[in-house]
Amino acid sequence: MDLLQDEAAERNRSNGLRRVIFESHTGAGDITVLTGALRDLHARHPRTFAVDVRTSYPELWFYNPHLTHVGDHEDGVERVVFALKALDTKKPRRPALYFDVFLHDLREQLGVELRPTRYGGDIHLSPNERLTPDPVAQLLGSRVPYWIIGAGGKYDLTAKWWDSARYQSVVDYFRDRILFVQVGAAEHRHPPLRGVLDLRGRTSMRELVRLMYGSQGVLCGVTLYMHLAAGVPTRFNDNNERPCVVVAGAREPQLLTQYPGHQFIHNVGTLPCSNGGCWKARTKLLNDGSGFDLPEHLCTNLAGELPRCMDLITAADVIRRIEGFFEGGATEYLQGYQIRVARRVDRSRARQLPGMNMPEQTNPVVAKSLLQSPGGLFLLTGADERMREVAEVSGHRLEEYALRHGYRSRRVTLVAEPPRGVYWAKISAVLQAMNEPGVEWVGWFDADAIILNQDMAAADLLRSDADVVVASDQNATCVGIFFVRVCPWSRRFFETIQFLGPVGYVQDWVDVKQEQTTWRYLVKTFPELQPHVYLVEQHVMNSYVETYQPGDFVLHLGGLDNEARLRIMQQAIQGISPVAPFNDDFFDGRS
Repeated sequence: MDLLQDEAAERNRSNGLRRVIFESHTGAGDITVLTGALRDLHARHPRTFAVDVRTSYPELWFYNPHLTHVGDHEDGVERVVFALKALDTKKPRRPALYFDVFLHDLREQLGVELRPTRYGGDIHLSPNERLTPDPVAQLLGSRVPYWIIGAGGKYDLTAKWWDSARYQSVVDYFRDRILFVQVGAAEHRHPPLRGVLDLRGRTSMRELVRLMYGSQGVLCGVTLYMHLAAGVPTRFNDNNERPCVVVAGAREPQLLTQYPGHQFIHNVGTLPCSNGGCWKARTKLLNDGSGFDLPEHLCTNLAGELPRCMDLITAADVIRRIEGFFEGGATEYLQGYQIRVARRVDRSRARQLPGMNMPEQTNPVVAKSLLQSPGGLFLLTGADERMREVAEVSGHRLEEYALRHGYRSRRVTLVAEPPRGVYWAKISAVLQAMNEPGVEWVGWFDADAIILNQDMAAADLLRSDADVVVASDQNATCVGIFFVRVCPWSRRFFETIQFLGPVGYVQDWVDVKQEQTTWRYLVKTFPELQPHVYLVEQHVMNSYVETYQPGDFVLHLGGLDNEARLRIMQQAIQGISPVAPFNDDFFDGRS
């Protein structure tokens, strides 16, 4: 990688490009806006700059085509530090857009003319992220429209909070018409709402981007979600405009933070203290040593615990703004089967995913009888000669893992049964393992799937309400990793797959001859099978290099050549987080 970076630096120099590093260590909303400033710099001055970034939240820059490697110590490198000097929070104020504040720093430090191409960030998704079913579809089993709701905020800026009971009134009003998905960082204040899909504290930044990509609309305060609503492309239309209702109050000038197309509910100018925005931070002292506890940052015009400007905004105000998007035809309410799918949400909290870092009492109750003993779980992996070297690494890792937890394990050699491909042989291997004495569950791991988190117990992924627990990816079902209960239903299911063979079912880029297509065909064609098969959200046991986070259970290297697989596996075992490979490392259409 160092060699590639050196080559990129030399190429930049030889092309006569100005080499620039953007530096900012502010909030995620600020970095989202900054991505748009980079887009506009390249749009106004094409083939002029080679730009790299040193910012907080690097995940927001993933897959950005406007970035190139620029070394910190290269000769002639310019560094733009975003101090947001044009943001005037003291009277007198001049109208400004937050987006222009970032462009001002670029104009001033680079000495170039700039104008925005659009007001909004420039967040990019990989083809895999666009194809992978969103977390809502993975949790509820079907893709349905949903709105993201951020009903809280940071503890250090209490002046931005709105009443959670009013958020609840909005959710209740739209029940069976809008599915709300509640998000929020675990370290911030986000009171739980009823009747929502609860993903608070359960999304990484990239998962939040993917969730935003699939969303129909957004309801929030002046916060990150508002910026993402304007900066993340949308699955639903070509103009990348997403309905968004912002509960803003009067803390900031409305012209500063309002995006085109958003319904921005504010009270700037309606109160003596809100002429142009007050910039107050808190409604009470927090005694945390922050300068926000100084008198000039405390709001004194209160209605109970809310700033008066926020209290003036009612639930009916928010409801009316949301209804406007539907009545005007910008979007549509849930219909037909979508209503039934949305009702799968537990009315008090979302169904908890196994392996997630949430309070213990919200985890699903898994009956102890699922495993009479650790040895009742039999883990299998296998490959043919073509995958022998890869299987040596992942198989050894699986054996170490099984020994650590007291599970049984076995490596098998897969032999093709023409005209079927070699991976059909794993169906036979699983059926054979189900017949061995004392086996209660069988787990299968493809040879290119390596267990990295040795502490996570696979038994915690088993469920009392399903007979098969299977991984997911961009094709919804990924049969490279699954667990199957030893029972008559499971035997019939796998025997049916084996008997049918390739059925010619077309799904995305996957070969119609694969065993996965027959599996998906059966479950899709016969709805009565669906309650027996539980689809686990991708990162729980099927992380790809694009989405892997330290601590994930399994890293699955599908679609790579063996040289790349071996390199990434060895790095991952040493604790080096995998880096998304270059396109020519893939051979199956992923990028």
